Amino acid sequence: MEMNRLGAQHQIYLSVAFLLSACTFEIMVHVYDRPLLLALALTFFVTLGSGLAMEFLGFFHTIRPYPRKSDLILVMFAIPPLTVIGERVLGALLLDEIPVPLPKLLVASCVLSIGIFVLHYCVCRFIGVNERRKNVVLCLPALEAISFIRRLSQLGLTNYLTFVSYEQFARVTARGSFQRPVHLVVWSDRSNSGDEETECLVRTHLAGVPIVHVQSMIDSLTGRIDLSLFDLWRYLSRAKPQTGSIRIAWRLKNFSEPLFALLLLFCFAPLMVAVALAIKFSSRGPIIFRQERVGKAGALFTLYKFRTMVSDAESNGPQWAKEKDNRITPLGNILRKTRMDELPQLVNVIRGEMSFCGPRPERPEMYEELEKHIKHYWLRTLVKPGITGWAQIQAGYAASIAESRKKLEYDLYYIQNMSPRLDLIIFIYTVLYALGAHKPREHQEVEYPKEQVVPPVRMAA
Repeated sequence: MEMNRLGAQHQIYLSVAFLLSACTFEIMVHVYDRPLLLALALTFFVTLGSGLAMEFLGFFHTIRPYPRKSDLILVMFAIPPLTVIGERVLGALLLDEIPVPLPKLLVASCVLSIGIFVLHYCVCRFIGVNERRKNVVLCLPALEAISFIRRLSQLGLTNYLTFVSYEQFARVTARGSFQRPVHLVVWSDRSNSGDEETECLVRTHLAGVPIVHVQSMIDSLTGRIDLSLFDLWRYLSRAKPQTGSIRIAWRLKNFSEPLFALLLLFCFAPLMVAVALAIKFSSRGPIIFRQERVGKAGALFTLYKFRTMVSDAESNGPQWAKEKDNRITPLGNILRKTRMDELPQLVNVIRGEMSFCGPRPERPEMYEELEKHIKHYWLRTLVKPGITGWAQIQAGYAASIAESRKKLEYDLYYIQNMSPRLDLIIFIYTVLYALGAHKPREHQEVEYPKEQVVPPVRMAA
């Protein structure tokens, strides 16, 4: 199921928001001194391009009625480049003699980004919320429906949904029409799929209503694949199609990553020298820590990173690295929190052993142990390991087999949904993590106790 489609009412709101914001933008970049044709062309380009880029980056969501505040980063990443490119290209084509200075253009486009986000957020958050509640039909057994609603409540989504039981829905569809709009049907393999229910689901599908498996929807909302319910065929059917354009993007990525890593190595050279000197004078031992890791297809390679632990950290053999490990030096703690200890791995990217985004590589000893205890653990070696990854930003460090299992669930989601967009999101959150503005989800998620009742939700009459 495609989870990033807008309804007609949403599109109207966004069209007005983009139009008003783009017009304001044109006034900000001094439209009075420039040709009217160029002003209109740039307005159209920024309006249309921003909408498409924001949808591509996952700004809109079928279930969540308003964007998250963290999505402002995605908006500001999408609009300024489009604005600068549009200004320069259209200015060259139309022979504009009054180019807008780049600083002024960037400031205006950032203000446009914030304006679009705030307007869209306020409209969706405060105007007609009850009228835009999503009606979700649950074709699920009772206990599974309760568990599903509890999960949505943990994610903060039940306030914007109205749940309709299958019995209520079947009475309506049996008459051949919908009395109220239905936005989504959630079904399960354990539901009673008799002829009557099959006919009802097919009729709903023909009416254009999305139908999604309950576990696939939970996977999409949580960003991980539940290993206890892992099904290979559903996993493959939900995987992002590796179309020709996506495969071309991967070839470009494989070609450009070593070049980009070389550029970053040159740019960060002064910082890396300073870190190396700090390690040298703050604790005894080598500056660069070398360790054998398992790479793509199980190939072994030597991973490089700045040393963050005492020199005899593993005198008693391999051990799990914990979040608050007494073997970590004070400087090493800072390097880990800011991810600066990973900078030497740019050499691994240049050598083609690693990528910027991917599952974190494990040590051979740990890998063999985890493969014995965790089913499907080998799947993570089908892609190149990364300096950062989806599991790294969502679950942080793993200090046990149970935590490694949780990280594998995020790695499987990344492999299933690999795309340039997901890599971009990982990169953004890695930067936010290094700046202290993001905390791994598993460190802030609060689970309901098993005996706790399901929070009140809205059911259709």
